[in-house]
Amino acid sequence: MFKEFNDNKNIIELVDSYNKNCRSGWKITVKNEHRWIITFPNKIFYDLIINQAEKIIQQIKTIIENTRNIESTSHVGGHCSNEILVNYIKNNPKNSAHPKPPHPAQAIVKGAVLFGINPNIITERKAKYSLGLRIRKEWDEKIHGKNGEKIFDENLGSYRCKDCFCLFIEKGQTLPIDHTIIHNLFLVGSRYGKLYFYKSSKKNPIFCTEEGVEKIGEDLLDLKRDFKENERNIVVLIKFGGTYVEAECIHEKSGEKVKTNLYFNK
Repeated sequence: MFKEFNDNKNIIELVDSYNKNCRSGWKITVKNEHRWIITFPNKIFYDLIINQAEKIIQQIKTIIENTRNIESTSHVGGHCSNEILVNYIKNNPKNSAHPKPPHPAQAIVKGAVLFGINPNIITERKAKYSLGLRIRKEWDEKIHGKNGEKIFDENLGSYRCKDCFCLFIEKGQTLPIDHTIIHNLFLVGSRYGKLYFYKSSKKNPIFCTEEGVEKIGEDLLDLKRDFKENERNIVVLIKFGGTYVEAECIHEKSGEKVKTNLYFNK
């Protein structure tokens, strides 16, 4: 099978070709050509592990720099079975303790079960992304002039900017469990309103079309009949439950509402 996937080349030729161009300490050897026994130096695996460890260290440093009163960081999950990785993380950075539970691989499952039984063990969390709704804002040349799309809205009799990011939650914001954020908006259409929710890795993006902005949910609010301009106010509620985020939109005049779950892993 190995030869079939490599144009029937001899394994010795493949190894020799690799060794000519590989970095120092990465050369491999063939101990038994017939039994396909190949040996790899420890440095290959060590360098691969350290490469991932550097990325983890950078994430830890970023969290520590942007969060107060961190006394320790716990090692959990499958990566804890690799002592090279764990020891490397322990030594960088050195300003916090690094306890390791006796069964790190099972710690994640146990934590999820405990949270399901008693959600009160976690009182708040930090927003990983900024969250917002796509809307049309009144045209502002200073803000929208460079990248915005200017359109004339006949319903409002004014120029608006398309695809604007209406910020609900800012990245890094503290969010208590079972917290609800409320926003009041105006529905342009006389009966229907298409709602598009977005997340962003930026703190306060201007447009939903920017790099790093992704759609995480959408829904249609049907008011059942046409309403006058001064009767199109809607309330948008963003609810943070134990393991979910839900958006609910309510039309104040009729009481019509629609709910949708927001999926951040898309």
